[in-house]
Amino acid sequence: MDNEQLQKILDRNASHRKKEISNLSIQIQSSEGDIQNALLRAAIVILYAHFEGFSKEAIKSFIKYLNSKKVPVNLMKQHLKTLYYTKRIIDIQNANRKKVFNSLIKDVLLNDSEIFQVNEDAKNIVVTEGNLKFEVLEDLLFLLGLEAEEFYFISDEDQNGIHTKREFIDREVLGLRNAIAHGENRKVTIREFEEIKQFVVEFIDSLKEHILTASYRENYINIEEEV
Repeated sequence: MDNEQLQKILDRNASHRKKEISNLSIQIQSSEGDIQNALLRAAIVILYAHFEGFSKEAIKSFIKYLNSKKVPVNLMKQHLKTLYYTKRIIDIQNANRKKVFNSLIKDVLLNDSEIFQVNEDAKNIVVTEGNLKFEVLEDLLFLLGLEAEEFYFISDEDQNGIHTKREFIDREVLGLRNAIAHGENRKVTIREFEEIKQFVVEFIDSLKEHILTASYRENYINIEEEV
């Protein structure tokens, strides 16, 4: 997979989500009363679904891209070395034999020829826990080599990090979705819908941009190791 193919995959994924959000917004604006109230409640669940869904699928696409590069593990940046050994660590966590631990340590310290290959669909690789709260999102951003404060929205003129949006994500995006999904009779205002819609659309665009930047600039390579 080359950079252009990755961009097409991400563009296609983002496009169909933003189109559905736009269509839903039009329907809400043209309705009123009980119908509008019902659409607003449904819209929050759909917006969250696109927030979580794009996060998972975009990160998985990035991992597929990394797999296609055939880069030796020792040339990858530290966070991707961690990702590479994640499944091994989880698989042996209940082992009682020191030789099992030793085999992992030996691979980590001595093996410099294995090619980076990670099954993006494997359990515990791209995890949202069904509740993409801020701390879970931080873990996904880690796969891009980003701290939360380094994740900026394209619309942020001062490049403020997503860290400033912690409370909004947990209270509004996730909290409101959970209340509705769990059967609470929670009324949603037009203002709440518009704020969450703007957040989700901007998040999709920004996450796509960060992934493409990492791919085009080869930010996954440890320059020091390469030299």
